[in-house]
Amino acid sequence: MLRLQTQDGLASQLAAIKTMGLPVDYLEKYTTNIRSTEPDKIQAAARKYIAPDASSIVVVGDAKKIGPALEKLGKVDVVQEK
Repeated sequence: MLRLQTQDGLASQLAAIKTMGLPVDYLEKYTTNIRSTEPDKIQAAARKYIAPDASSIVVVGDAKKIGPALEKLGKVDVVQEK
């Protein structure tokens, strides 16, 4: 997931770590840190940074086929192809 399979991917990650001022052992601890994050902390971060009322989801497909399922999730605006 972190694109570490190639030398280029690893170099990119190391450059990003340096640029963002992250600790040298960031990659070594990454998986442990992610797995140890509590669900309530994830929810708190989501509430802080994600504004669902100001968000949109774009779905492309046959509105007749997928529209009914999408309407269960909220308001659906169908835009026809011209």
